[in-house]
Amino acid sequence: MNFIKTFTLPMCWIFLIPIVSYLFFGYAVNERNEQVNNLVYESLYADKPTSNVEKLHIQESFNLFDYASVCSEKKPEFQTLITSLGSLCDDFYYYNVGSELSFYSILISVFMLIFTLGFFLLSFKSQTIQYKSFVISWNISKLFCIAQVAIQGTLLLAVCFFGTVLLWNTYYPQILVFIGLPVGIACIQMIGILISRTKIPNYVIGHPLTQTEAPTLYEELTRICDKFDTDLPDNVVLGIEDNFFVTEHELTLNEDIKLIGKTLYLSIFHLKKLNKLEASAIFAHEIAHFSGEDTFFSKKTIPMLAKCDECLMVLHSRFITIPAAYFLLFFRGLFEISFGKVSRMREYRADFMAADYVGAKALVNGLVKFVFYSEYRASIEEELILKNEQVKNLDFLKQIEDEVHDFAKDYTFEDNILNQVIHHPFDSHPPMYKRIEAVGYTLDIDDIRAGILNDDEDSWYHEIKSARSIELELMKAFEDDFISTHEQNLVYQLIPTTDEETKLVEKYFPPVDIVSKNGKTTLNITCKTFKYSTWEDEVNYDDVESFLVKKPLFRKKRMLFNLKNNKRLFFPIKCFSMGEEEVAETFSMYYSRFIIANDYEEEILNAKE
Repeated sequence: MNFIKTFTLPMCWIFLIPIVSYLFFGYAVNERNEQVNNLVYESLYADKPTSNVEKLHIQESFNLFDYASVCSEKKPEFQTLITSLGSLCDDFYYYNVGSELSFYSILISVFMLIFTLGFFLLSFKSQTIQYKSFVISWNISKLFCIAQVAIQGTLLLAVCFFGTVLLWNTYYPQILVFIGLPVGIACIQMIGILISRTKIPNYVIGHPLTQTEAPTLYEELTRICDKFDTDLPDNVVLGIEDNFFVTEHELTLNEDIKLIGKTLYLSIFHLKKLNKLEASAIFAHEIAHFSGEDTFFSKKTIPMLAKCDECLMVLHSRFITIPAAYFLLFFRGLFEISFGKVSRMREYRADFMAADYVGAKALVNGLVKFVFYSEYRASIEEELILKNEQVKNLDFLKQIEDEVHDFAKDYTFEDNILNQVIHHPFDSHPPMYKRIEAVGYTLDIDDIRAGILNDDEDSWYHEIKSARSIELELMKAFEDDFISTHEQNLVYQLIPTTDEETKLVEKYFPPVDIVSKNGKTTLNITCKTFKYSTWEDEVNYDDVESFLVKKPLFRKKRMLFNLKNNKRLFFPIKCFSMGEEEVAETFSMYYSRFIIANDYEEEILNAKE
């Protein structure tokens, strides 16, 4: 029901303009035919003495005459009449073209709807068929959308033009600008998107693990690849994020290293918590995606989905092109259902293969421990993020070790684990309880709880040379990035009241003096107040009710402020050495920061109440 409401009903807008146009052109033909009948009758019989009965009979005879058909068929016996009608025949021609264009637009839309639904149903057969169905549907759908934008834009333009001519015997050239220009721009933008190469930036922070650094770990990966009949990954990356994943997308490692080919990402954070069997189960699950060509199909489809999203943004940004946007959204929504279904199928397949390699117990225990430590780590990060104070030093590893026992006391494995869905950068997984059921294992909570709080000495972490130094280096980069990000977010949460808070906010919003062109006046903007040099006092941002840029008659353009005490202040915005747009943007940036911080403080106060 939600799908029908969200995608199917809006998709029906694709029929709106063609149907309205078809009805209009049908009406236009009849209306023009009647006008021509009246003109011919008036010219031939208006001045002749005839009775009312005869006039009525003659008019009825004329009404049976179809001038539209006469003009379109161009029979020799009607050539004199056609010549006498002149431009009126041209009107009938245009009306017929518009009617046919409307009809074929409706017909093509119906065909595309059936076509898309057919390929959508076909896509559930297998991953290969899904990919081929999507490629064919996408290539035809994008051409359909461009064609519909052009056709419906033309129809709307024609309806508006001929409608004014037919009703008021005049036309407005502005219609060409208001309708034709947005349609033309949308078509050009879509074509530009489709012919350009989509670059999807994928950045990771980590350490490229070589075979020399972890020979036994590489031996294990080789055994798994041999069993699953797939090649060893081209790249193995050790990262600090709480995730394991595989991809064939091009990655940028540490902002300067390009990784091409198959990449396996291993979380050093989790490798320390999982024993070898549990970690190998997760390795096997990930490598199974290589053997099933899951990563290959993801690499192929994701750029097309990105192009689809770009086209949606273009189409949805203009009222005239919204019907095409709704159809593309319908297409996208259908195949998201298909992708989700096939994605779950391949996750179950990967779990089966991993369970076959090391046993269902090791797989399930590894997944449960993975979820537990991911939630634990997320709770620590969330606690730090919600702190409305600057974080200067962060020993994340020590905090993880010190607080894990307290977290585990209140952690209910049955409730917290079973409904968890693990998200990856390039796919998603079914809920945990379904994955456990699928491999035929019964979760042993006591067994999990007994081993979850200890770092296992028999882990792949200890098989990596310099694992501790790699972990510390990666964690240091993570902590620096976390502190920097938290600091930037904090700036938008503070109404500074202390020198320390003011110093922090001014780090990102320093005081600005904008001098006028003649050097006589200055606009001073700080994180707390602003003042134009001719004003008596500074103005607090909290005192501003509203502001706008205005150009009064016979006066210079100015920025006008309505204050809460019913006063008004302004300064001429064009008098500064800085451009007027830059002046307005600078003030808006400082004012917006205050508004966001003020709203945040009010939200915190309301939550406490």
